[in-house]
Amino acid sequence: AKTYNVDAMVPDSAATAFAMFSGVKTDYYTMGYDASIKRGDPESMFTAQEVKTVLEWAQEEGMKTGIVTTARVTHATPAALYAKTAHRDWECDKLIPKGGPDGVRDITAQLVGSPRG
Repeated sequence: AKTYNVDAMVPDSAATAFAMFSGVKTDYYTMGYDASIKRGDPESMFTAQEVKTVLEWAQEEGMKTGIVTTARVTHATPAALYAKTAHRDWECDKLIPKGGPDGVRDITAQLVGSPRG
């Protein structure tokens, strides 16, 4: 398999990890969605197709899951297991663009407040 994003020849770890965890390639700097997501565009999170990862598949089968990492758990590589976001740097609500749509949750909020986390 070739390691590139659908919109970039040189991939980043968010989209690359997401592809490994889900089997679906996506846009550079994004995770949790198909290629219709637009990097940095919170509006696109409501129209793009969410994609499940191996973590979600396991949980749906009743398995207990966890994440082991040497990076912070909200960093792009581990977050690709559970987060759905249009930008890998949206680790806290302060980093999400102001004036965006309601319902956009930062990576940390998804870790703490969703069944995936």
